[in-house]
Amino acid sequence: MDIYNTSVLQGVFPDQLKRSIVVPIPKVSPPQTIEDDLRPISLTAQVSKVMEGFMLHVQSLMSEVGLKLDPKQFALPGKSTTQALVYLLHLVHAALDQGHCSVRIFFADFKKGFDLVDHNVIIDELLKLQDWNGRIKFVDDATALEIVPRCSPSLLPILVNDVSQYASSRGMKLNSKKCKEMTISFLQYHLPLDNAIYIDGSPVQSVSSFKLLGVLLREDLSWCDHVDYVIKKANSRLYALRKLKKAGLSDKDLVTIYSSFIRSRI
Repeated sequence: MDIYNTSVLQGVFPDQLKRSIVVPIPKVSPPQTIEDDLRPISLTAQVSKVMEGFMLHVQSLMSEVGLKLDPKQFALPGKSTTQALVYLLHLVHAALDQGHCSVRIFFADFKKGFDLVDHNVIIDELLKLQDWNGRIKFVDDATALEIVPRCSPSLLPILVNDVSQYASSRGMKLNSKKCKEMTISFLQYHLPLDNAIYIDGSPVQSVSSFKLLGVLLREDLSWCDHVDYVIKKANSRLYALRKLKKAGLSDKDLVTIYSSFIRSRI
């Protein structure tokens, strides 16, 4: 407790508690390059996590900041990825139900967002919130949506360029390989969107399906891909459950394992 109180009073976090064990986790199998295909997972000291928890609850800091942030920022306590997905899909369905338009979505991903962001920029953003009693939670991906009227040009490439420049000015960079775009349209007659999106000269790939916040979205708004994904994951765990049952595990333990590893995925 003395370490925590002294750290808060002096505004200094002990260097020893900043040390961590970094474990590289492959993003793809097999990984081809260290820079792009490995995700560094840092295991920090338990004391550091306890101190962080104290800071998040002191004087309801996060709730104070939440009142000053954009209400469409969902990376805050009390909000969830489910709310973010519902909000996005509501906008899409509401626009398409009106007819005479299509929806173009840009899925952004920042390259090593947490590692490259300039800490001085974060401090400046905190100062704009009037005092140090606030904390902003940054995420390394975002989604931009544009409603394109029939036979009208898309302005999304201009928006993406602005986002890229904004990120560059803060020491961050969009990952052109992981950024994707998807067009949702049910118009029988419409002009193709021929103005491609570019990031640093590299074209952004257009996809028919994209995994956003754990949910697979399709350009036809069907749930076929996501249902298949969930069933595949559940089946792989059911195999392990059958093996445990043959090994003589009690029904109570089997239910616990089912609730933890299978039902939580459905």
